Amino acid sequence: MMILVVNFYSFLFYILNNKGRLFISAFLFFTVSCTNKESIHLNGFTMGTTYQIKIIGKDLSKEKIQIKSKIDSLLYDFNNIFSTYIDTSEIVRINESIKDTLNISYHMKKIMNESFYVYRNTYRSFDPTIKPLLNLWNFDNDKFSIPDKKKVNNVLKTIGFNKISIEDNYVIKNNINFDFNAIAKGYAVDLIGSYLKKRGHNDFLVEIGGELLCSGTNKKDQWTIGLQNPYIDNGYVEIIKLKNKAIATSGTYINFYTHNGISYSHIINPINGYPVNHKTVSVTVVANNCLIADAYATGLLVLGNIKGLEIVNKNKDIEAMFVTGTKNDYVVEYSENFGSFID
Repeated sequence: MMILVVNFYSFLFYILNNKGRLFISAFLFFTVSCTNKESIHLNGFTMGTTYQIKIIGKDLSKEKIQIKSKIDSLLYDFNNIFSTYIDTSEIVRINESIKDTLNISYHMKKIMNESFYVYRNTYRSFDPTIKPLLNLWNFDNDKFSIPDKKKVNNVLKTIGFNKISIEDNYVIKNNINFDFNAIAKGYAVDLIGSYLKKRGHNDFLVEIGGELLCSGTNKKDQWTIGLQNPYIDNGYVEIIKLKNKAIATSGTYINFYTHNGISYSHIINPINGYPVNHKTVSVTVVANNCLIADAYATGLLVLGNIKGLEIVNKNKDIEAMFVTGTKNDYVVEYSENFGSFID
């Protein structure tokens, strides 16, 4: 006898960090038929936000506790490398060290190398050495004030990913400070995905704070993702389907500070030192891994739709969607092959 059960499962992913992330709603449609596949859902808290994981397979209930424990352990170790809020983390040690040449872990080296790749390809619009600028603007402080131009220009002299170098397992930082918040969640998503594949799982969705990795299928079909309309509650700009792809979205309109009637985005342009103020309000990037999608989403948002689309259309490894304009007058633009994902 074939039992047909149609179930609907949805997540609302809110971003809680200073990247100004949009949230992505992932609609997970799945059908149980004559197959004996089941699914398990895992969730928890990490990096100031939440994570959600769905795994499709057989006899998963036997693994659930072990998988959850391993993922939490992995995320704990990850935070102890990249969190700027943990005094003993590797990144805090690097930033506070008076030495310029420092030994770095495998994961720190990996994220630095990938960051430089996106830094170069976005013409410096993605730059994890932006920490002094973030400190200067101090959006997390209730006593927000706009720094004068002289201070901004002075701080700009202290940033630039091109000022560092990596040799073997060492970074020569040249008095540079790092903040990988714009890429770390994407990398953590990838690491969880790699762990699940090592356990033999190929059909799963991993999400941390809105960054998603869609592996295999959702039982029978590709993973269906709803991309939030920045101006309409519970509305969607687009519905897309993904298989073995990652997706990340960055936006200017959720996290901002209003001062004297003017809104200042938390997204800082590392080239001029000021919050992004053009009309592009969100950028969604689809890539082969979440680390790259995460980094490009930020860098392309800084650039805006015109320059951003030029970059994406020259890069066969990523696709992107840009939302530009105001609530009553906005346009949605796509890279050349983004349409292949549209449902």
